[in-house]
Parts: sequence; C-alpha cells; structure tokens
Amino acid sequence: YRTLSRGMVLQAAFSKVAKASTSNGILVIALKGVYLSEWLYGDIGLRQFSDIDLLVNKEDGEKCQQILRDMGFYQPTNKITQMIGEHTGFVHYPPMLLNDVSVEIHIDLHNRKLPYSLNVKEIIDRSEPLVVNNSQVNVLELRDLIIFLCVHLDKHFTGGDIQFISFCDLVNLLDIHSERIDWQELEVRCNQYNCEEVVYKYIYLTHKYFQVPIPKDSVQKYSTFL
Repeated sequence: YRTLSRGMVLQAAFSKVAKASTSNGILVIALKGVYLSEWLYGDIGLRQFSDIDLLVNKEDGEKCQQILRDMGFYQPTNKITQMIGEHTGFVHYPPMLLNDVSVEIHIDLHNRKLPYSLNVKEIIDRSEPLVVNNSQVNVLELRDLIIFLCVHLDKHFTGGDIQFISFCDLVNLLDIHSERIDWQELEVRCNQYNCEEVVYKYIYLTHKYFQVPIPKDSVQKYSTFL
C-alpha cells in the first residue's frame, strides 16, 4: 500500500508534466518505473519507483526544464554544478523537485565514457506512442527497451548500488514478451551499439536463475560472458 500510494502521487505528477510538455511540442518518452509499473506489471502497487524519468531530444532539454520551472518545480543543484555537467557530458539534468516529487529529464541513455554507444536519436525516432496513465507519450521500442534495461542495470551493479527491481524488470519483460522479441534484430542492434556483452550477460543471467526462455543458440553463445 505504501508503494501504491507513492505511485499514485508520482503518476499524477507525471500526467501533468507529460501534458504540459506535449502541448508545447516536445516529444516525451517515459522511462523505467513510471511506464513499467502500468504496462509491464499491470498494477502501480507492484512496482516501486521513487521518481519520474523522461527522455527528450537534446535540443528540447532546456525548453522542458523551463516548462517544469513554470509549473513550480525547482532545481536544488547550483548553476556551477550544472555548467560543469553540461561541459563534461551528462545523461540527465539535475533533478527538479516539487512537493516531494522528483523529475529527471534525460537527454542521453548512458554515460559516454562507457565502451558502448547507443544512438539516442535513432532510439527516439523508433519510439512508439502509448497512453500511460491517461497521458499520450512515447515509449521505447521493445528491443531498445531491453538494451536500455540491461545498460541501466549494469550501471547500478558495477557501481555497487544494486537495485534488484531493475533485474526484476528485465526478468518480467523477457518472460512475458519473449515471443514478441526479434532475437536476430536484437543481436544486430547490440553489435551496432557495441553493447552485446553487457546486454547478453544479463539476458543469460535471467535464463540461468529464473528459467526465462531465450533462444538455444544464445545460451550457447553468450554463457561465456559470465
């Protein structure tokens, strides 16, 4: 019930932010819990999430920040910290807060110092429209979602901040939607983005410990990544 009540607060805020952004011509892509709790779990009380993560085109980042400011959100991080982040490269702007709700506007999907290179422009262009909590937004195409979940999961695991819920997201996604996955295209895309090892390492883990169905050739080919 605590997860449900928190999710209701975040979903209500998400709807307001999404509608304000789209009405100003900004394409908004819902990421992680704000989207998965409803679409993947079917009940916002079953998937804990603590903030709202949205992906926008890089050129819309500042405009989206201003829209949030006009709604009353504020940025506790000082301008110097933000300026350093902009020049060194960052994944999302500093969180913006209002009434205990935190919103992160992403303009990238991973730190560019990492060895893989997801093409965010392509991924945004492939995103698909979906109604999330009565709000028209976009979501990642299925194979891009798998790649993003694995990359995000690896960030936490290798950084020592292990989030088991992120692993559950991948397990449930592969288990429920395995028949919809074009595994050949997924592998091609992983090679294109140089993220084959990080993605299939976690896919193989879901198979090994949760018996999630994956192609037999993938089991043989990628078990060595562990």
